[in-house]
Amino acid sequence: MNKHSRLFSPFPAISTSASYNPINQFININSYTEEDFYKESISKNITTKGIEKISLFAHELTHWLDHLSTLWGQEQIILKCNAFSSRANNNEYHFWRIKDFHNALSHQIFPGYFKTKHEHIEGSIKDRWKYDYSFGQRFNNDGKLETEKPIMFIRFYSSDNKKICRHPISTSSILETNATNIEYNIKLNLSQNLDPVNNKLATKKYSNELSELLYHPDLTEYTAIAHLTSNTTNISEIIETYSTASKIGYLVLNIPFAIYKKVDTKSIRKTINNNDINEKIKYFIKNFDRGFAFYNLINIYNKNKRSTKELLNAANLPDEQVLSDIILYQMEQNLSKLINGPFKQMGAESILTGIEIFKKRGLFGNKTNIFEYIEGKNKMPHIIFGDTYFDTDKLSISDIQAKA
Repeated sequence: MNKHSRLFSPFPAISTSASYNPINQFININSYTEEDFYKESISKNITTKGIEKISLFAHELTHWLDHLSTLWGQEQIILKCNAFSSRANNNEYHFWRIKDFHNALSHQIFPGYFKTKHEHIEGSIKDRWKYDYSFGQRFNNDGKLETEKPIMFIRFYSSDNKKICRHPISTSSILETNATNIEYNIKLNLSQNLDPVNNKLATKKYSNELSELLYHPDLTEYTAIAHLTSNTTNISEIIETYSTASKIGYLVLNIPFAIYKKVDTKSIRKTINNNDINEKIKYFIKNFDRGFAFYNLINIYNKNKRSTKELLNAANLPDEQVLSDIILYQMEQNLSKLINGPFKQMGAESILTGIEIFKKRGLFGNKTNIFEYIEGKNKMPHIIFGDTYFDTDKLSISDIQAKA
């Protein structure tokens, strides 16, 4: 993804090897030509190179799945398609939709100045980081603090109490947790298909990779939610931590606002040492802050036998089937929120695809694995490879407006 589009994406890229662009909903695999990518990734005799390619694609595919099959993602799609249609329709009375879309994207991924770094200290499983939580506030368009828009942070320290960095507990971190979970589950699972020697080498390599990722101060976008989960639940296995965080994360991305407002918050008030926590919680709920929702639900989950069934009951949420039906109903209602214009069909197709994906994935996103989705010949996103060519010389907004 180019630098400009990255600024407006809630799906950060860990490298330039691949990325997901929520604007065009394409997966970009820039580091491979199309032929080279498929050469080993679809081979019956899996190799470590094939595993790297498949897991790279699966990471970005998870972003696409989360974008289409969650209420959070569908809201972004509606805002995007309505913004584009309003511009294509050239109706100045609807141009406010463009600003709405921009504001929504800004709300999902915080500007860089909210992610502070003090010292570059890499930890490890044997030399773990310490942590605590803190709060801040957003800035409005005039650069003034907005006390009614709090932010929750996780702060990291070295084992000898040196400040390392601070990271917001945000929607974008939830999204990266989900994708990283799939990526490393695939790496470790596919390694079992290698010969014994290479299996041992690959398993060690990927386990070390994950450990290094977890304690790298520049990559907390991918690890903040995992740290929060491990610290809350005392789960020590990294893969189990990511799997647990991903289940709760997918639920958080799908909770309707009317239900979210009723989620119990009593159990976490004592876990936060802050004088005005009651006031902050009120605004977190009012602003539908999904980062805070994750913090709340992972604490409830831990206090209720780490059972998803017990979690729903203790959080004052409907049971799994009822909540799933409510979410599906709201997704169907999303179709009516798309305004007339050339991008309405694109939005409707994405929402309808998302409904089918949600039915397969379930409330916690774990009813089907990514291989079942790929091999089931379901609808897939377009992929741009390093050698993909687009002829855009004659492309013009007037062509789109003419069809509006």
